[in-house]
Amino acid sequence: MRWLWLVVALAGCGRCKHDAPPPPVAKKQKAPAVTTPAVQACLDRIRAVTEYTDRCEGGKAWWGTVERAVEQLRGACEIISVAPGASYDRKAIDECVAALPKHACGAPLPASCGVHGSLKLGERCAFAEQCGTGAFCKLGETLCGVCAPLARVFEDCQDAACEEGLNCAGSKCIKPGAEGATCLTDFECGRMMYCATTCQRLRGEGQPCTGRECAPDFVCESAVCKKRPPPGPPGAPCQSGLDCLDFACVGGSCRELASVGESCDPEKDPPCAPSFVCFRGKCTLPDAHACAR
Repeated sequence: MRWLWLVVALAGCGRCKHDAPPPPVAKKQKAPAVTTPAVQACLDRIRAVTEYTDRCEGGKAWWGTVERAVEQLRGACEIISVAPGASYDRKAIDECVAALPKHACGAPLPASCGVHGSLKLGERCAFAEQCGTGAFCKLGETLCGVCAPLARVFEDCQDAACEEGLNCAGSKCIKPGAEGATCLTDFECGRMMYCATTCQRLRGEGQPCTGRECAPDFVCESAVCKKRPPPGPPGAPCQSGLDCLDFACVGGSCRELASVGESCDPEKDPPCAPSFVCFRGKCTLPDAHACAR
């Protein structure tokens, strides 16, 4: 489904694999909120992108409300904002916030919504936000990576991130097809589309369906797209992640997202909370300063 881009886009995070763990902390324990100018800029960006996504693609199934999305991703903002080389440009984010309410649905996000740092190609990193324009943090088998160029059209993306506006399909970066374009997989189509030999728009309320044709805010019942019920809290029954807050459906039941030090086996555990990543079966907290040493 083409709306899965939201989790990465919200925090501006191009890092999706490994990081170094700190000492474990209790799951229910919360540190006081830290709202520096950089953190506030990050949160403002998250709010603007979430509102854009709700307007164009649905997305409330992920967080419930815009404010909940902001609070869920606050920890990621606090961590990334102090990473060496990372920067949240206040002027650019103000331009992003102003542009998104009237930005065309399905189009790549405005350039001002991108988050770029000052690290050069080859320098050690933990997050994409540390790397300069046109680069991402390429990770290997260790907990840290190096800034590397984003992959262009038809370049390999098996171990790389594609440039903005491109999709990774069949291990190659491609420009997603418009409605009616020939396709083999959903990844070959633009946002809010699915592949049925050709790229087709996801369907809305009252339109016929057989399974996966409905937009995220709808569910296929009795061969018709119907409004999806509000996402359930931890403990509620579920059939898929879309039935739960935080997209965490495990074994037919909604779960809380896993915290630092907790298991993140996709077969039996919920995914890690936004501040953490799953590394070697455990949720871990990034340590960009350790990577820089």
